[in-house]
Amino acid sequence: MIHDLTLFTESLTLGPWTFLLGVAIIIITVMLIFKWIPKWKKQIDDKLDDLWK
Repeated sequence: MIHDLTLFTESLTLGPWTFLLGVAIIIITVMLIFKWIPKWKKQIDDKLDDLWK
């Protein structure tokens, strides 16, 4: 596990662009998670409803 983010970005020699890219990837991932969770939750709720019937 990398504990020092600045050391990690400097080791890639891309400087601040690497940090910005990492932040962008994290933001996109979070947005996708919040987009997909309601769909998964609906499927799980439907299966639970079927079990109770």
